[in-house]
Order: sequence, then C-alpha cells, then structure tokens
Amino acid sequence: MLIRPILNSSQRNLDILLLLAMSSLLAMIFFDQTGLAVILPKIQREINISISSLPWVMNSYLLSTTIVLIFAGKLGDIFGHKKIVICGSLIFLVSSTICAIAFSELVLLMGRVIQGIGAAFIVPSIGVIVFNHFPQKKRGTAMSIYVGVASIFLSLGPFIGGILAQHISWRMIFWINIPIATLSIMLTFIIVDEIKVIRLNHGFDWFGGLSFAISITAFVVAIMNASQLNWSITEILVLFLIGFIFLFFFIKTEKTAKNPLINLILFKNKLFLTSSLIFASIQICLVTLIFFAIFIQNTLNYSISLAGVLLLPATLPTVFIAPIGGILLDRFGPKLPICLGMCMLTAGMLWIAFFSLKQNYWLLCPGLFLYGIGIPLAMQPTFTTSLSTVEPTLLGVASATITTIRQIAGTIGLAFISAIIFTYNPKLSQQLFFSGDNVTHVTTGIPAIAFSKGIFSASLFAFAGLLLGLCILKNITKNTADSFKRIRLQKSVKMEESTKCIPE
Repeated sequence: MLIRPILNSSQRNLDILLLLAMSSLLAMIFFDQTGLAVILPKIQREINISISSLPWVMNSYLLSTTIVLIFAGKLGDIFGHKKIVICGSLIFLVSSTICAIAFSELVLLMGRVIQGIGAAFIVPSIGVIVFNHFPQKKRGTAMSIYVGVASIFLSLGPFIGGILAQHISWRMIFWINIPIATLSIMLTFIIVDEIKVIRLNHGFDWFGGLSFAISITAFVVAIMNASQLNWSITEILVLFLIGFIFLFFFIKTEKTAKNPLINLILFKNKLFLTSSLIFASIQICLVTLIFFAIFIQNTLNYSISLAGVLLLPATLPTVFIAPIGGILLDRFGPKLPICLGMCMLTAGMLWIAFFSLKQNYWLLCPGLFLYGIGIPLAMQPTFTTSLSTVEPTLLGVASATITTIRQIAGTIGLAFISAIIFTYNPKLSQQLFFSGDNVTHVTTGIPAIAFSKGIFSASLFAFAGLLLGLCILKNITKNTADSFKRIRLQKSVKMEESTKCIPE
C-alpha cells in the first residue's frame, strides 16, 4: 500500500486515525441503539407497522446482536479481527441501506436483524484492535478515549434522533451510517495490521454454539415480554425453562469440547469474572438514561429538544472523564478508577431517586453530574482490566463474552426497571410506544414515585458493583498493578514468539 508508508511517518497520526476509525464504528452502533427509541411512533405511522411488531424494531436488533456476539469473537480469533471488522462494517452498511429504504414492516425488521449481526461482528473485534495496537503504558488512555467518544452518541442518541426525525426524516438515522461505515472501512483496511495467531486446529464447536443461541434466544425473548405480560404466564416460564436447559447443555459441552466457543477457564480468573460483573452493573445503570429522558419530558414537561440539552450533565462529562479514567488506570491500577467511579455512580443515582420526588430539574442536576462522571470513570478501566489477564489467543472470545454479558445485563435491567415503574402505572408501556408523533404526547408520563423507585432499584446494582470492586480489587495497589503490567508484557512476548504479523 502506498498510503501506509506516509502514515508511518507519524505514529501519533496513525494512532489518531485508528482511534477515529474504531470510535466512529462504535459510535455508529451506539447511536442506532438509542437514536431509534424516540421515533418509533413516527415509523409506525409511516410504514404501517402493527402495534405488536413495533417493539421488535428495537428488540430484533438486540436479540440478533446478543446471539451472534460470541460467534463473532471466536471468528475474530480464528480469521483475524481486521477481516471481521471489515466484514461486519459491510454488513452494517448494507443493512442500514435496507432500513433506510424500508417500505414495509417485514423489510424494516429484516434490516434490523441484519444490522444486529453486523454490530455483533464489529464490537468485539474493534476493542481487541485498539487493545493490541497501543503499548501497555498508553492502553488505558486509548481504550478510554475510544469508548468515551463513542459513548457521547449513545447518550445523545434520543436527542439527535428526535431532531433528525422532526426536521428531516426518520430515515436519516440509517442513511447517516453509510458515510461513517465507508470511511471506517477504508481506514481499517489501510491502517490496521492484522496479527494472526498460529494454531494447530481452527475447529468450531457447532453444538455448543447452537445450545448457546437457543438458550440466549429463550432468555432474551422471555425478558423482553416479561415487562409486558404477567410473570406467571405459562409461556414466560416455559421460555425460561428452555433457556436453563440449553444453558446446561452449553456449559456441559464447553467443558469437554476440543475447541470451545467460550473457554470456561476465563471465569476461573477472579479478576476477569469480577470485572465482567462490574461491567454488567454499569450497563444496567446506563439504560436508566432512557427513563431520565422520558421523566424530564413527560413529568417535568420539557420539550424533546430541550430534554436533550437538560441531559447534558449526565452525558457531557463522558468527553472529559473517560480519558482521566484511562490515565488513572495506567498510573495506579484498576482499583482507584473503578471504585471511585462506582461510588460516584451509586451516590448520583441515590440522589436522583430521592430528589426526583420534588419534581424540580435543578435539584436533579448534582445527581445527574455524579452519574455522568461515575460511568465513564469506571467503565473503560473495568473493560481493560478484564482483558489484561486473558491470554492473547483468547482476546476475541473474552471481548465478545464481556459484550454479551453487557447486552444481557442491559436487557435484564431494562425489563426489571420497567416492571417496577409499570407497577405504578401499568398503562405507561403502551403509551410510550403508541402515543402519536413522539413521546412528548404521553399525557401521564412517569409518576415521580414510580421513577424514584425504578432509579433506586438500579442504584442497588451500582452499589453491588462497588462492593465487588472493593472486595476483589482490595489487594491491587500500585505495586501489584506494576506486577500486573509485567505479567501482561510477558504474555505479549510469548504471543510474539508464536505469532506472525501480516500487514494487509
């Protein structure tokens, strides 16, 4: 390639371009997860989607992503993460075009399912690419910037989506993916050097994969419907039973498989297991942002555009705090940023839960600010820590495993919090989806007491994450963090002895 030598003249420029490409892909995926939520009624009206199918515009994406993540991580380890990212980006580009030109319910749902598959291919591998590209001393900062920049679009998705739908067209949410995916594909192809791990066997555990897919599908569908149906309904119980049966088959198969889809030895690593659970608790808290937006609009009676501005205390700190979390990780190890972040997140959510009863936005601001600082401060150090003790040959599967845990945690958290809120206002779930042009037309909104209870329940997960951090990470000091780095460097040396670099 002729462009690559030019880029090599400045390693800093190369690093910036790689972060730009990977952050853009992650931002694109984050935006599609949240930007669509506020415009579902508009889509329903324009292409005549049935009431029962409308929630699946969101859920089909979540389900296909959750199922395919582990497969994609494994494929990345086998064929190389650069190839998987490019493949996933092409899938996402094509599926976004399908969604943008959708003229019927079937076409839109098909596009969303394919989008979820593309996202599942992209997410685990871009994390591994960033992780492997940067040296140990810069890795925490790089990972924090990579996720921090993308998280802005996760937070502002409902606001930007509402603006695009109101002033241009809801289809722009999908059309905007085309140039982003195209640019990222070009940069990935030019910049990223593939590292292939030489293995004697590239086998794939198909029976374990099938068991996993059935189990996750049953769990996710059950959870998605649990907040709309009665928990005692037979169909929900049967789905959970199927999920547990196939989960049992999956675990049993993975223990004896020559090439397991998930290497269960990952979970024998206390640091990996703990980091994964903390990451899950953060994701449960992150989904409460949806309810913040609805509460500000419909209970405090602010417009959809202004609500996005009023959420800035919870979203804007991400830009500044995410790099700080990486710097603290690099200098002091994982204990300080993770525990400090989880402490602030817990305090912020408790503040919001209490002062939301006053129905005064300005009283909520300190809590929103603590929430906005706590999540980025803890999130990326947690993710980086979880990968730091994993063998290089398992990075793709490990990244996919954490992302799958995050997806499932978000689904469970959303259903759990929704169930608590809907207990105080059972009609709210239908109003949120089927109230007209946008959610500002909901007349009843979320009662303050229901919102308070829901946020308080979510804060318990944040507190559990804090306790996990304090208990398991209590012996990780700066000295042990340095040892931690040396172990990681030793693994990198071993990887270099058993790998070859293949520029593409």
